[in-house]
Amino acid sequence: MLHGCAWFDAWLPFSYSRMPVPKAASRHGATRDTVVHAGGNPRSVWMVRNGSGVCYNYLLEHGDERRPYFVVFDRAGAVTHHGFDTCMNADRSGRLQARNGGA
Repeated sequence: MLHGCAWFDAWLPFSYSRMPVPKAASRHGATRDTVVHAGGNPRSVWMVRNGSGVCYNYLLEHGDERRPYFVVFDRAGAVTHHGFDTCMNADRSGRLQARNGGA
């Protein structure tokens, strides 16, 4: 039954959210291994200012368009934050601060 639904994706408008890295990072229980398996090595790595983790920068490409995407991992390798921006911008704007009660 799932194979019959796969054609539906072709009719949906393009979305960066459905690309491999954002899909992998947004899944419950996502880890560094699952993200790297989905998208390969990051373009660069950023150490989060408060020491709560490491951030991977990816550049998502669709035709001639490019969009930055970041994924933050804690010391255990679990995804704690992700989004459409660079690690530097997200960190400097305070979006990578540790969440109360854990991520």
